[in-house]
Amino acid sequence: MNRIVTTFALIAISAVLTSNAASAQWFGSNHWTDRSHRSFHSGAHPSNDWARRANRPLINPPIVNRPIVHQPVVHVPDLLLLDSYADRLVTVAVHLHDDAYALSPGYFHSAAIERYVFQIERLQVHMHDVLHQAASNRITSAVCLNHIRSDVRQVASLARRLDAELSHQKRDGVCPADYRLILHMRQVLASELNPLLGLMNAELTGHRHHTVPIRTRQISRRPSFSFGWGF
Repeated sequence: MNRIVTTFALIAISAVLTSNAASAQWFGSNHWTDRSHRSFHSGAHPSNDWARRANRPLINPPIVNRPIVHQPVVHVPDLLLLDSYADRLVTVAVHLHDDAYALSPGYFHSAAIERYVFQIERLQVHMHDVLHQAASNRITSAVCLNHIRSDVRQVASLARRLDAELSHQKRDGVCPADYRLILHMRQVLASELNPLLGLMNAELTGHRHHTVPIRTRQISRRPSFSFGWGF
């Protein structure tokens, strides 16, 4: 009889232990599934909880909307447009050349004026050749653009000095024929060359309102004539 009671007791204890183990396993499985479900909907990896507690980088960090950084637009000069400006510069150089070499041989400033005009012509020819070749090949190189920028700066400097040289007629005097030529040259510098250099520089730099001022002096329409040739 005792043996039968003992057997039933062992069977009952075994059944209770098996039921407790199954309940623990079911609870652990449901608990993990619920945590995974919440983690999935929160956009985080389940291991992120461990990473936060351990103060380590997150395995799957949440996506943060960062502002879009726009890259600056690099201005590329239009070679065809620059080439057309160089063609117009040829006409300006011709006007200056014709006026300078029509001055009286005995005029005091004629040699200096011709020298400035010759240097402007030489730079104009260089710009025209470089731009025409680059526009024909459709190749924009940094070397080519640096050459043109340098030529534009030099032409603007020569134009300022030429205008200063032409303004000397107020002090030294000039005959009527030479004065008309000098007045026309100063008008060409102020109304043709200066705006054209501004357009070229604006296309080279991308700043549309940036010009190369020549700062021409005030053009007087009343010459201080002197008797003779002004020397």
